[in-house]
Amino acid sequence: MVYVGAGRFLMGSTDAEINAQLRTNVGNTGEWFTNERPQSWVDVRGFWIDQYEVTNALYAQFIADNGYARRELWTELGWDWKQAGDLVKPKFWDDPKWNLPGRSDHHPVVGISWYEAVAYCRWAGARLPTEAEWEKAAGWDAQAGRRLQFPWGDPWDSTRANTVESGHVSTTPVGKYCPQGASPYGACDMAGNAWEWLSSMYKPYPYDADDGRENLEAKGTRVLRGGSWINAAPEARASFRLPPFPGDFIVFDPVNGFRCAMNDKGGTP
Repeated sequence: MVYVGAGRFLMGSTDAEINAQLRTNVGNTGEWFTNERPQSWVDVRGFWIDQYEVTNALYAQFIADNGYARRELWTELGWDWKQAGDLVKPKFWDDPKWNLPGRSDHHPVVGISWYEAVAYCRWAGARLPTEAEWEKAAGWDAQAGRRLQFPWGDPWDSTRANTVESGHVSTTPVGKYCPQGASPYGACDMAGNAWEWLSSMYKPYPYDADDGRENLEAKGTRVLRGGSWINAAPEARASFRLPPFPGDFIVFDPVNGFRCAMNDKGGTP
């Protein structure tokens, strides 16, 4: 994990930045980009966040340790076992495109629902990052005191992230684009590779951790961040929020992964 220190940061985008995205990406409608406002200062406590997205190899340990059978990791979240088909592994676990033995161990696990992401992080003694934590870790330069459009800076650079521009047409090993694509805190692949589930419910800005959006037992859609191998640069921006679609609370797409976070306990996690 890498450490993200306590303090304020600017969350969201300015009207000028949003209007620029709307002019460039005229095909996107609804809440795309406009849900990044209003921009506001948000206080975040110090926390730890995984340097890399959770990989197939790590998730295999969760499966081997009977993570799916341990109902204490799931039940209070309202996990519907009948609806989910009593899963014992992620949806695409046996698909050779995503999980080739010996070759994809270090690729991010995909086909993960929000419930599975929460359960894994609990099993690992951690939790999902909040939306504010994720955005700060992905795009805040504390030394300069300013926001970054992408983890490495403002100009887009296709050699620093696995998005559709890179032409891989699949996930790549975590860290392949580091250190050149790392955030100021040293977190890798926060742009592209796999979308990342967050603990936060999808609600309008300004962000307020005390308005119910961090209630894990509440029903509603949850936020995905960071873009993926199938998405373009605008969706890989640190401030981009994926608007919800029906089923986003569960969603088993081959682009959805996650990373874990931990509270600051005054030492190395």
